[in-house]
Amino acid sequence: MRRGLLRLALILMILWNVFVLWFVFKSVVDERSRAISAAAEHEIICMQSRPYRDCEAEYEASLSGYSQWAEFKKQFEPASIAIVELFPPVAMGLLWGVLWCFGATGAWVLRGFGIELKKHRDPGKWSFVSG
Repeated sequence: MRRGLLRLALILMILWNVFVLWFVFKSVVDERSRAISAAAEHEIICMQSRPYRDCEAEYEASLSGYSQWAEFKKQFEPASIAIVELFPPVAMGLLWGVLWCFGATGAWVLRGFGIELKKHRDPGKWSFVSG
């Protein structure tokens, strides 16, 4: 049972990291789309008052300095990585603690009515009969 919970926790942490990576990549792609739209809008406004070649050169200059990889790397600062990596184990630990408290409280209340869910064993006694 514990090994299964550990596997589940590891799978959930991997899925969490994949989700975070997807979210960051999506935000970088959206930022690039916004940059292209802003540059195109600036080019349209520019073409109303100046020659096409000047506006095209400005458009190319504004987009040539943009790098998706640089934007992607900017998203991964040490503080944000620490938060992203520490969130799943802390959240699972808190959830496990809350569930354990509910279970212990429920067992305590039931024990008050004379109902025991688990039989408590003494650590010094064997549970099987030796012959």
